[in-house]
Parts: sequence; C-alpha cells; structure tokens
Amino acid sequence: MTEAQVTDAKERLVLPAALEIEGAEDLLARCRAAATGEGALAIDAGEVESVDTAGLQILIATRAALAAAGRALRWERVSPALAEAARLAGATGALGLDGTAE
Repeated sequence: MTEAQVTDAKERLVLPAALEIEGAEDLLARCRAAATGEGALAIDAGEVESVDTAGLQILIATRAALAAAGRALRWERVSPALAEAARLAGATGALGLDGTAE
C-alpha cells in the first residue's frame, strides 16, 4: 500500500510493489494528496517490482503538478523495475530518473 507521511517538514511517499492499472485509483489519490503539501516531495520507489503505463502516467502527472506548484520531486530510491519501465517508455526525463536506479 502506498503511504504519504510528513517527515522533516516535507512529504514522503512510499510506493507499492505494483504500479499498475488495478491500483491506479488509489495511487492517484495518494499522489494528489502528497502533492498538495509544501516543499519537496520525496518518493521511495525502492520496492517497486512491476509497472505499467498507468503507473508511469500517474508519476509523470505528479511530477508535473509539483513543478506547476513550484515544488520539487526527489527520488529516494528507484527500483530497477521502475527504472527499466521508464527507460522503455522513454519517460526517464519526464520522471527525472536520469541515472537514479539502485
């Protein structure tokens, strides 16, 4: 399950193992909630094992919403599965994942 929590005056979002269409509604709601705070949003994607297009789209939309609000997205950990899915989709730049795989 995805969690949003405040730590050290910033939001932190821990992503679930599956970023897929089946959990997209929950992931979107949690990303939206985390994106409404202040300061940088840290995302821990170290446990992500599978990703589909819906999961990538939500993460891209979250990064765009943060940028529009003048906030940054900081990746704490990025699993090889997420890094590879982003690479295959041509989304590493849109996600800010250039060279951030564990």
